[in-house]
Amino acid sequence: MSVRQVTVDELVAALAGATAPLVFDVRDRATPLVTVDGGADLGGGRIDPRAGLAAATLAALGYANVAALAGGVVAWRRAGLPVVSGVQTSSRAFGRRVNDLSRVPLVDVATLRQWQREGRRVALCDVRSAGEHTEGCLPGAVSVPGFEVVSHALDMAGEVDAIVLCSSARSRSLMAARTLVDLGLDEVDALDGGTLAWQLDGHELEAGSRRRRGPPSQAARQFAHLGAARLAKHVGVQRIEAHHLAAMPYATSGNFSVFDLRDRGSHVVAHVPRSVSVSSDLLIVRNGELVAARVAPVVLVDDDGVRALLTGVWLGRLGLPRLSLLAG
Repeated sequence: MSVRQVTVDELVAALAGATAPLVFDVRDRATPLVTVDGGADLGGGRIDPRAGLAAATLAALGYANVAALAGGVVAWRRAGLPVVSGVQTSSRAFGRRVNDLSRVPLVDVATLRQWQREGRRVALCDVRSAGEHTEGCLPGAVSVPGFEVVSHALDMAGEVDAIVLCSSARSRSLMAARTLVDLGLDEVDALDGGTLAWQLDGHELEAGSRRRRGPPSQAARQFAHLGAARLAKHVGVQRIEAHHLAAMPYATSGNFSVFDLRDRGSHVVAHVPRSVSVSSDLLIVRNGELVAARVAPVVLVDDDGVRALLTGVWLGRLGLPRLSLLAG
């Protein structure tokens, strides 16, 4: 049987696309696996057989700890447990989780427009990627991707009356706004509905912007790092030395994940073995898809202490129990 292969570049492009593939790491055959199907009656007394067939196939390939979920998704739903469906389920589920974790300050488009008409000093911060910002942003917004906004927050707080964070819908801006509030800043809001709500309200996006803030002040950098370290300590984020990380593949279970939070170019030049290049916001919002063994150790690699610390904070808040930052 001929198996189609994809190159690394093709996989990276596919993962960034609208229909990203599922990627299975098949190296460790001791990893417990559970297969799931619809569990539905297909008629004539036939029950969906796919989970059982998949489990049998995996067992035949040498995976020693495989099971099929009895009753599939139907049984899961009957037990009163939640299911998600549709498109962008990860980001929508994340948005609900953030709102459940704690209050997140929101401002709607109409209120933001009123503030602007009144002459209120508002810092519009686009926390999406620089590419998304250039493609189309709120007029006057400045690109501060991901947790970069945290390093600028103290400076901005002294310059404006309000900081408004914007993303495509609201998941990433909710996370950024909650983080700034946790660090003790007031007058911070996430734009409810993001750029989508702005357009639905009849307003145009600005195309071609490359606006960025200059380097943050030393006081702002220190404020961000100390605050991030405090939050990370609270959720139990640890540090791991390089020699301990190097020994992890030889541990009893062998299950662990290493994520490189630096930009893709830096990862290509040099990276920690077995590490996967991913942006901090994508890892957080889609952690349920990217971290398969959720009780196994997760190690974060970065050259920006604030970004790595806050990524660990949010992964911890979302239920990952064994988080570490690579020291140095």
